[in-house]
Amino acid sequence: SRADDDARARALDGAIEALGKRSTFSDGARAIERAARARDEGDARVSVALARAGRRVATTLKSRYGDARAEAWDVGVRAIEACRDAVGGSDREALVAALATLAETREATATAPREDETAPKTKTKTKDETMDENVDGVVNEALRLILAARRRSLESLVDGLERDFDESEGSRAAASTVSVEALRYRKPRDDEVGMKCSICFDCYATDEVVVAMPCSASHVFHERCVKEWLARDDSCPLCRSSLPVWLGRPQYS
Repeated sequence: SRADDDARARALDGAIEALGKRSTFSDGARAIERAARARDEGDARVSVALARAGRRVATTLKSRYGDARAEAWDVGVRAIEACRDAVGGSDREALVAALATLAETREATATAPREDETAPKTKTKTKDETMDENVDGVVNEALRLILAARRRSLESLVDGLERDFDESEGSRAAASTVSVEALRYRKPRDDEVGMKCSICFDCYATDEVVVAMPCSASHVFHERCVKEWLARDDSCPLCRSSLPVWLGRPQYS
């Protein structure tokens, strides 16, 4: 039902926010996985939110959990897989690529040498053993450098995928003050009262101010919601059409 879809969308917002803290990352990832597996295929809003959630999980794993053996990777990868299965088109392709990159990162980390903490440390070393240790140290250092280079390459690949995905959705630059001031601010029309804002999912009230975006569909949002969005992205939050370059410019008036 619509009420269930709205509840899932709100739960997703909370889960995405939880990814920002190590203490709540796993809980947030599990909540995203549950929402993805329970998604109603007819709700496009939840699908968009799931694509964003899956991408956020992948970015957080890459940037904050360098050791791919950490528990966070298990729950995080499951969440991304669930989001991948719940979305389609370019959203699905982006998550498939992110999963492939994370899998390579985990494989590289798994092959990294680990210190044997249980090895006896009081044994007197012979000359031959000391020479062997020196050789092992050189080999281990070479492996470490190789793995570090591979990791940097993988991170560059993921960064490129994220940039491509972001560009396909819209610009990541903040909207100019002139453009924001030139938007159409008005009260909701009679047929819009009671409809939900696609950003906060709250209904429009008669005494609130809304903004009609200059996109082909003239999508409408709460003033406060769309201003927060435009502070980091100069596109329509729903269709991702970029704001016209002439918006608010006197030479185009």
